[in-house]
Amino acid sequence: MAECPRNKFLVFSSVGDQNQVGRWICKERGYDIAIVYYGDSEFELRDSVEYFIRNKDLKIPNFLKCVWDFEGLLDYDYYLFVDDDIILDPATVEGVFKAAVDYDLELCQPSYSEDSVTYWPQLKHKDGIEVEFTNFVEVGCFCASKRLLQKALPYFSFIKSGFALDLILSELLGYPKNKIAILHHLQINHPYKDERLRVVYLTPGLGAMNAKADKILRFCLGRNRQGKTLLSDFTFQSYGTINQAGRYKQNRFHEARWKRLRRAKDALKRALSRRAHKVWQSILGKVPVSFQFNRTKNEIKLLFEHLSPEKDYLEYGTGRNTVEIAKRVRKVMSVEHDPYWHAVISKEVGANVGILLRPISRPHVEFRLGGANWNLLEFDKFLEKDGSQELFKDYIEAVKDGKFDVILVDGRARLYCLEYVRNHGLLKPGGVLFLHDYDRKWLSMAELWFKKVQCVDRLAMFKSYEEED
Repeated sequence: MAECPRNKFLVFSSVGDQNQVGRWICKERGYDIAIVYYGDSEFELRDSVEYFIRNKDLKIPNFLKCVWDFEGLLDYDYYLFVDDDIILDPATVEGVFKAAVDYDLELCQPSYSEDSVTYWPQLKHKDGIEVEFTNFVEVGCFCASKRLLQKALPYFSFIKSGFALDLILSELLGYPKNKIAILHHLQINHPYKDERLRVVYLTPGLGAMNAKADKILRFCLGRNRQGKTLLSDFTFQSYGTINQAGRYKQNRFHEARWKRLRRAKDALKRALSRRAHKVWQSILGKVPVSFQFNRTKNEIKLLFEHLSPEKDYLEYGTGRNTVEIAKRVRKVMSVEHDPYWHAVISKEVGANVGILLRPISRPHVEFRLGGANWNLLEFDKFLEKDGSQELFKDYIEAVKDGKFDVILVDGRARLYCLEYVRNHGLLKPGGVLFLHDYDRKWLSMAELWFKKVQCVDRLAMFKSYEEED
C-alpha cells in the first residue's frame, strides 16, 4: 500500500458488497485510489488500489480512518469523493480533475444524467454548457481541493453520512462566484434504488437524514433556530456559465446590499478589537502581575506529575504559571504573541526560560469578544477568535527544531499549533502533550493528531498515536 502520493489526485470511496467502483478502477490511470470496505465478503480489487482497509462505518468516519492510518493521504492536490453506487468511468474521473486544475476550482462535480436521482434538479446535465459556476455541489460525487479539505476536516467528526457536508462546504468557501462549479461536459448516473429512497430524496423535510442534517447545520453554521429549516433556507444560485465555445455568460443578480452590510460588519469588528485591546492593557497596567495559577488544583496536580528536572518543556502561550513551571524542569521554551505580556513576564522568569515573541501583523478580533460560550460558534468564527493560521503563522512556527518531553498548548491558534507540533515531531517519544480549555467543542479535533489518555476538568493530556498502550 502507498504511504505517499504517486499522483496528484486521489479518489476515495466507502464501498459495500453492492457497488459500482469496478467501472473506474483500472490499471492505466492518473489518480490514486483509497477504498474503505464495509462489506461482508472479499473486495476483489484490493490489489488494484493504493490504499485499502476494512472498516464497518459510514462514509465520513471511514475517510477519517484512512487519514489516521495512512500518513500521506492529505498530500494530494485534489480529492474526488464518490459514493459506491455512482456510475462513472475513468475518463470522467480524469476529466473532473483536469477541469478542477484548468479552472482553478475549489469545489466541483460532474453533472447528473437526466434519469439520476438527486434532490437538486439544477445539478442535472444541460446541453451546450461546459461549466456552470454555482454556490453548491452535492455530496454524492464531489471534488475538493486540498485547501478546502483541510478547512473542512474538523467538521468531519460531527458528520457521519455526509448528508449535511455539501451545504457546509459551500458555507466554508463563502460562496465565491468562480470557485464552485458543475461540469456539464461530464455526466454521471445515480440510479434509483427503490421508491422509499426516492421519496426521501425528492420530498423536502421528510426522512431522518433530513432532520439530522438540519441539526448539524444549525450547530456548525450557527444559523437562526426559529422559523424555516436550513434546507429550505438555502437557495441555489447560478453565477455564470462557460459554453462549449469557451464564452463566459454572467447571470446578474443584486448583491450590492450584502456588500455594504459586510463592509459595515468588518469595520465594527476592527473598532471593537482596538477598544478591547486598550481596555485590557489599562487593566494590566493597574493590577500587579500575580503568579497565582489560573487552573484548578486537579489540573495543576496532573501537569506537575509529569514535570521533572531532566525534562524540557514547551508552551504556546506564556502564562502566570511559567515561573513556577521553570523551577521544576531543565529548560522552558515559551511562545507569546502579545508584546506587553511578553515584557511583563520576561522580568520575572529565570535563566532557563526562553520566551519567543511572535507578534501578529495586524489587529484581530479578540477572543474575549463575542460572548463566553465558545461552543455556540461555528468553526470559522471559532478560528477567528482563537487565531487564524494566516494571522498567527510566525507564532505557530516559532519553534523550528528541538524536541520536548512536555508540551502545553494554552495560547492562540491552538488547533494549528497542535498540527504543527505533530507534523514537525516536536514531542519526544514517550512525551506528553497538554491542551487547556478542552471543554471548547472544536478542540476535540486534537484527537486527529494525538491520542487522548486523560482529562481533568478542562485540561486534557495526550500522547502520540505511535506510542504503545
